[in-house]
Amino acid sequence: MSPSVEGLNLHPYLLLPGDSKRLATLLESLIRSSSSSAPPSTSTSPTETTTTTTTTTTSSSPSLTPSPELKLYSDILYANHHSLGLSLSYKPNSKTSKLPKVIDEINWAKLKLVGVDVYNPETWKGQESKGTENKKKLEYRPFPRYPIVISVPASAVADAPTSTTTKNTTTATSDPSSPTTVLVHPTTQAHDFTSSLGEPDRKGGGAGSMGIWCEWTQLGVMVEFASAGLEAWDKGRDVRWMVLSLFERGDEVVVEGAEAKDR
Repeated sequence: MSPSVEGLNLHPYLLLPGDSKRLATLLESLIRSSSSSAPPSTSTSPTETTTTTTTTTTSSSPSLTPSPELKLYSDILYANHHSLGLSLSYKPNSKTSKLPKVIDEINWAKLKLVGVDVYNPETWKGQESKGTENKKKLEYRPFPRYPIVISVPASAVADAPTSTTTKNTTTATSDPSSPTTVLVHPTTQAHDFTSSLGEPDRKGGGAGSMGIWCEWTQLGVMVEFASAGLEAWDKGRDVRWMVLSLFERGDEVVVEGAEAKDR
């Protein structure tokens, strides 16, 4: 039997409607946690210039305070909650539906949550000079609630090496028929993920300003780490994570260089 663990599991929120009360309750609870644990910030989220491919605004979202920065593309909508260290991705909830061309026409009831990105800003402090991508990440404040729980289905446990409770992760793998629970903290390192989740299905990055990344497709998990440039993979074992991306199990995250992370 798996040990009882406390933490926040974000996977169950995937595919919920954009106007879901359950999703709104989660965001409201994170806002309360952020307000009670972090000092007030005098900065505001930047609003970028509208282009032909994307529309950006800081309003017209479900009733949340503070409102997220919304970035609308032809195939996806990003809701960037900078004060929460969180970015949510939405797509139409049916194959026949399309996103509107302007944010004011968004119908949240016709959208579904398809991705969750949690940012770990402490990891890349001091890297402001390493490109636009890192500067964008620095706009995010720390996520207010840890640990983040990653639940590995029992069917996938046999493929991953067993491990025990450590400072950064907790797994329950004594029985191969039992699920594994991984707890992610801001200090969790690359080797903690691979020792608990096994070898990734896909990996890349390390060139330019983008850190190395690993994806466990069948688990719906992708992680970008704070290791880039020459010998990024050789030095990557002990680096901390920068972005934790959660998506529907079995899908793949489209990675197209630094622009893929430019929310």
